[in-house]
Amino acid sequence: MDFDFIMLGLLMFIRVLSLSTEQLSVHGLGREVRQPLATMVITFGGAACVLWGAAALHDQVEWIGITIWSGAIYAITFGLYTTALGIGPVGEVSPWTNATIVLMWLVRPTGGIVSALAMVLFAVGAWKLVGRKVSKAVVMMVAGDVLLVTARLVDASHTGYPLYAYAASQFTSVALWMLVPTFLFQKHKNVLQLAAARPLWGVTAAGANAIAYLTLFALLKWLPPTIVEAVSSLAGLLATLFGVVFFRETDGRRKIVACTLMTLGVLCLLLDHWHPS
Repeated sequence: MDFDFIMLGLLMFIRVLSLSTEQLSVHGLGREVRQPLATMVITFGGAACVLWGAAALHDQVEWIGITIWSGAIYAITFGLYTTALGIGPVGEVSPWTNATIVLMWLVRPTGGIVSALAMVLFAVGAWKLVGRKVSKAVVMMVAGDVLLVTARLVDASHTGYPLYAYAASQFTSVALWMLVPTFLFQKHKNVLQLAAARPLWGVTAAGANAIAYLTLFALLKWLPPTIVEAVSSLAGLLATLFGVVFFRETDGRRKIVACTLMTLGVLCLLLDHWHPS
């Protein structure tokens, strides 16, 4: 029992750390140069390589062809996500990674007074974060959240496949869809140039992306999806803290307070809908 508790805590820690590291490294890879296609190919193509390595270790080297269609939705979703993190400050964009939960609640409101107060907390935090002007990066991130809901619904219908084979196939499909506009707009040279210019950011982004995906499924074996989402929501706050400190972003205190309110809102919303029974 003690060992199970330690493993669960370790998985939670790795999940939050890998998600926040992914957000920071994608921003570090794409900032200033603003080459979203190259950033996406490196991040998700690299993650696919890591996942195929994991699949080989678990004797699951098998191509799951059905992922090519869900991969198309994920490619657009991750494209918006990556571009937003590349052009916007981490402290302004990362808090919106939790908006998926809020959007799902808005589509189908449930719960009681706690959920209502949770939405107020999130709204106050969002207002404090964006002020009177909503940046292009924030709009792109929220649009990505909307598509992510669709992608997750499609993904949920693909059950019964080997975990590592499915994960590797999914990320390979995403990378292949991203290669289409890369070659169409003749941006393939940018991929090599960016990989050579920022190899550490590229490796970190790819590795963190793959680990975050695998820990998601690992945690789902131990905990209900609601609690996994609650744990994952902490990554946006951690990324904001690191972004403000590491990248020396302006208005750091405002961003941290706003992100804290948004995260608390999402946590309360999720916990209000968690029923252990």
